[in-house]
Amino acid sequence: MQFVNPSYEIQSIPDVPTEKSVGQYLERIGRLCYKSEDKITDTSYIPFISRLWRNKHLAMLEHFIFTLEVSTTIYEDLMDKKWNQEAYFQYANACRYIRCMQINYQDHNEYLVSGSLTSFFRALEALCRCGYYGQAAIATICQFLTKNFTNIVSLYEGVTVYDDVTYMRDYANLVQKGLSGVKPLSGGYIFEVLSKETLRHYSYAVRWMHDWYTVRFVVDRGITHEIVRHRDASFAQESTRYCNYSKEKYGSEIQFINPCFYPENSTMRQLWEESCANSENSYIEMTQNHCEPAQQARTVLTNSTKSELFMTARIGEWQHFLKMRAANDAHPQMREVAVPLLQEFIKQDAMMFQGVQNWLERKGKI
Repeated sequence: MQFVNPSYEIQSIPDVPTEKSVGQYLERIGRLCYKSEDKITDTSYIPFISRLWRNKHLAMLEHFIFTLEVSTTIYEDLMDKKWNQEAYFQYANACRYIRCMQINYQDHNEYLVSGSLTSFFRALEALCRCGYYGQAAIATICQFLTKNFTNIVSLYEGVTVYDDVTYMRDYANLVQKGLSGVKPLSGGYIFEVLSKETLRHYSYAVRWMHDWYTVRFVVDRGITHEIVRHRDASFAQESTRYCNYSKEKYGSEIQFINPCFYPENSTMRQLWEESCANSENSYIEMTQNHCEPAQQARTVLTNSTKSELFMTARIGEWQHFLKMRAANDAHPQMREVAVPLLQEFIKQDAMMFQGVQNWLERKGKI
């Protein structure tokens, strides 16, 4: 049994989004669920991400948000009112995690679209399910990502997700109809994938909608329940289904988060430690002596059990998160990480986060 303190860490996001940098970033986050970080190699992200696609474990692919500068035709098609028709309801629903914005300059307009691999390819798949066989901007975007990030959008060698969704899935039916699936939009172009540094030079409104951060939390499982309530975000959490803490890999013991409200040597602290010890003893007994699966033995684990969690969200959602979780009426253990996280965000990105601190002060919440 170990007692550890809660912590947080703002992740270093690849500034230049290449196939390898994005792939390795996604693998590092995805492997947290299974605590298999020891299996990471220079190229292990390729088979790892392919398995995620095949197993439909696509939540892990939400942790890198691509911001694309696109042509007018791409933007206009994505915003076209025709997609609000009943026939395309599945596609319209799938697009809810894709953000589009028109930026007006004196001499020209610029168009930005942002989303994750999951959001773009789920939207494309939904459009195919709607029975739409024609040109669409979402196909242009997915084709662009396939061409430039091939190894992280592959199902098998030589077969990409784009192939599977637009053609191979319904090959027989399409041939019979004389169709070839959803096609890229004529005259539609993706000019570039914006780097993290480039995004920082845009206006507050642009960054609020498109820029994003990932934070790694080490907290107890009770606090993770609060964190994952923030719906407009993505999460990757250490899994008590697949992590058997009685194994040597985990030191054959369980880690618990120190409660900030129980002083050392106090009666409450002693009672808490006894509860943790009982929980650990029962878990080890069940998994080692009775061969109980970890996913069932976890029922005896307390809310104090240590859990690691990645949270990825756009800046607008992070502001909402911090206004709720750094406030003085939030749970003490939640504030233990949220308050210093806000201060760290202000140091790194004052333009986007100083306003949160000001808001909390005006409301008397900090």
